Amino acid sequence: MDSEKTVDIKLNAILAGIRYQRLWRILDIGGSVVDTILKDKNSPFILDTDYFTKVAAEEKGMRLMNPKTDCMLKINIDDLIYKHVFDNSAGKEAEKNLSWYFNSIKKFLVPKIMIDFKIKQIRRVGIVYYYYIESKHISKEYISKVTDNNSGEITKFNLDFHKKFPAEIALAKKEINDYKNIIYSIKHKKTEEDKEKKDKKYEISLDYQYYFDPYTDHLEGWNIGNFLDSSQAYLNNKFYPWLKKRFKNLEIKSE
Repeated sequence: MDSEKTVDIKLNAILAGIRYQRLWRILDIGGSVVDTILKDKNSPFILDTDYFTKVAAEEKGMRLMNPKTDCMLKINIDDLIYKHVFDNSAGKEAEKNLSWYFNSIKKFLVPKIMIDFKIKQIRRVGIVYYYYIESKHISKEYISKVTDNNSGEITKFNLDFHKKFPAEIALAKKEINDYKNIIYSIKHKKTEEDKEKKDKKYEISLDYQYYFDPYTDHLEGWNIGNFLDSSQAYLNNKFYPWLKKRFKNLEIKSE
């Protein structure tokens, strides 16, 4: 059975998001933000004109994108979202790794966009790791273990569950209720290319979130590097063992 064969999986895509209190000023500064992303001397994208090939105005903000690679960065009145896809060639430097992605956030997007443009009242920062696995490699037996269903009749399913725990700063300071929320998710992935295929893919993801309570105006005083490192440590030390225990045929490369 194909589902019992060992399958090597790797990180397919990653998405970072910063959510803030609604900020209508974004509609006025959107053009300047895009110019900074594409032209600032410190931008990781300035030397790679193929990384983002299109810029579009949206109802509530701006979007930079590359339709061929699905890499995307958008900023609107509610959040900044940045997605990188590892599977596809993304510009002149196709071999962009996780370290490059993290550096683009902590050395550019946070200081040059979030801080320099005075985007405050930050509510949440999150990072999502995505893995795409063909359905034939996920057996009914494994699905039954995850869902506690022994009927063997499951053909598709969506599953997600949350873990919430106080952040370190909340344990150390009064009137600070910051916390981390972690979401494990397994669901069928629907893409244009999969529409005509009988054998679709599963999307398995880890969503690692930090909530500020109360919201913070001082993202420059919050160590984004520590957050990214802790998300990667959780991925390797907690999420992978959980996944391997339930899907024994998956061989996962630590990031």
